[in-house]
Amino acid sequence: CHDLYDSPVMLSCCHYFCQAHISAKAQGGVVACPTCDQVTRLRPEGLRVEQALQLVADVWREKRKEAKPSEVPGADAPPVCGLCEERLASRRCLHCDGSLCTECEKSVHSKGMFKSHPVVDLFGVDGRPVARSDAYAQQMRCDVHVGEKLNFYCLDCRKLVCSHCLILGDHRGHGQHTIDQACDTGKDTLSAWLEALRTRVGKIDMFSEKLHSVELDVQNNAEEQRNTINRELDHLRELVEAKRRQLLSKGALEEKQKRVQLQAQIDATERVHKDALRLVSRSSSLLAVESDHAFLGLVLPLIMDMKNCGGQPIDGKPKVSAVFKPFTTEVQTRLLGELELGVSRSMALGQPQPPTPSGSPGISMTGSMNTAQLPAAATTGYSAQFGAPTGMPGVAVSYVHQPPSAQQQQQQQQEQQ
Repeated sequence: CHDLYDSPVMLSCCHYFCQAHISAKAQGGVVACPTCDQVTRLRPEGLRVEQALQLVADVWREKRKEAKPSEVPGADAPPVCGLCEERLASRRCLHCDGSLCTECEKSVHSKGMFKSHPVVDLFGVDGRPVARSDAYAQQMRCDVHVGEKLNFYCLDCRKLVCSHCLILGDHRGHGQHTIDQACDTGKDTLSAWLEALRTRVGKIDMFSEKLHSVELDVQNNAEEQRNTINRELDHLRELVEAKRRQLLSKGALEEKQKRVQLQAQIDATERVHKDALRLVSRSSSLLAVESDHAFLGLVLPLIMDMKNCGGQPIDGKPKVSAVFKPFTTEVQTRLLGELELGVSRSMALGQPQPPTPSGSPGISMTGSMNTAQLPAAATTGYSAQFGAPTGMPGVAVSYVHQPPSAQQQQQQQQEQQ
């Protein structure tokens, strides 16, 4: 409830809560701590209310009420002496918890059984009321041995007890400290933990700075990676486009060569065809001649021409093949699937890699094409000028079409024939 305790109870994890809240949260005789989730088994009679902590909470409630402006006229006026009930009080007895004027303190409260009572000023040098630092001590009374002050701390049960609890009560034989000793030990322990936590907070601050630095690096490297991917793939697209133009040019040249050879064969065939048709026409005309003398005078040259024409060889098949050199991108398409992040340029060029420093994440945010895994056939005829590291020569592979060698030209002619 984030308010002062009301009947506080302690769970097995040493966390305190209001009894009503724990009872409402308990299920099946157990309850999970709302702070740390540790489970506490409840006794049949329930958890015992910590009366000392309840007294502390009550004192705080009173202080909170006193801190509020009073609505009763004259409520904030200086108190009157509790003995003479006439003069204004200026002193206060811590044992009697009563206000005294100076005269009554000297005449009455300094004699007999009162002379051992501690007396303090009601007001400081600034005229303001002195805080009642003994408010807890005056009300810290044992709930078992009525009226006995809680002057000791049981180390086994971790609670405030009175002297009768240690001698005659449930805490007999338990380890114990006086309130002052327990408080000093608690302060020393708290101070040690405080220093440890401050050290931890410092380390966490340093780690947070590192995380923010890594976050900035991630942002910058991610942008660099995107730029690298776009740049490399744009370059790859330019190379593919250049290769397309190159292959189309080679295909057009192959087509032109085939057409020239085929046209020559077509022209030769057409000449033979025309010669044969002309001889057929001459033969038909000569057969229609009625004069025997004229026929015999003309037939012999015609027969010789027909014999020469018939002796000429006729191509049985085209000398030019209609099949062009095949082309496929299946291998290159598969290689595109091997493009992956995490391969640096030096790795792609097969250069030795320095060992990863100990403690480094080992994650590179810069990307590069994975050309180290590409077979040699995939890079033949393609090229780029890669910038090599300092002191290393550049690696050049030609993208420009190279003139075929004499052996390649001879092989191409044989294929065309």
